[in-house]
Order: sequence, then C-alpha cells, then structure tokens
Amino acid sequence: TPSYTYYSTTLITDPAVLANPGLANGALVTGGTISTGLTKTTATSIGGTYQITTGLSTGMTLGYSWIDYIKSYRSDTQLNIGYNLAYMFSANWGVALDYSYIYQNSNMVGQSYTRNVASLSVRGRF
Repeated sequence: TPSYTYYSTTLITDPAVLANPGLANGALVTGGTISTGLTKTTATSIGGTYQITTGLSTGMTLGYSWIDYIKSYRSDTQLNIGYNLAYMFSANWGVALDYSYIYQNSNMVGQSYTRNVASLSVRGRF
C-alpha cells in the first residue's frame, strides 16, 4: 500500500551563528554554514513510497523552497526531486539506489545551479 508525507515549513535562520560548533547565544550548535545574514526559508514537499514486493520498495519526493536573504536583495528558489529504489535482502540489511535533482535559481549572479546526485548505499535496521 502506498504512503504519502507532506511537509510545509517556514524557517528564519542566522547562518553566521551556526558557523562553528560550540556555544552561540547561550545555545549549543553543532554545525552550519556562513552566509551574509538572516535568511527566511519557506519550503514545501510531498513524498510517497510504494512496496513493490516484500523486500523491494520505491519512493519519490518533490519539494520547492523560497529563500529570502533578509538584509540583501538576494532571493532564491529551489526545486528538489528525488527517487529511491530499495531492496532489503534480509530482515535487517539492504541496499538502496537514490537519485536527487536540485535546481536553484537566484537573482544573484553566480548563485544559480543544477545538481544531479546519485548514490548507492547499504542500509541496516536495528
């Protein structure tokens, strides 16, 4: 039977605070990236999985994000499309083939890109 998930979020972050692990504003942070200032990200995504056979499943995700740099004229949009094929060859172990397509469009020169990522992984359930 197919299953579906839907996420819609809005985040306001200050990536400069997350630049290094340690304490920032009294809170422990574990990572992040440096940017020119505050960003507001609104993202929505939907995904589904389908169990083809007992050990074989497939899934897809589709997501779209709007990223506004609050103290800048920069504004980005991002399209994410993902596909997954997984095979569990035992109760606890399996392999998965994943593909992601990411297209980012920006009004700032040099910040638009297209990325294609494929991966093969081993999965364990404990």
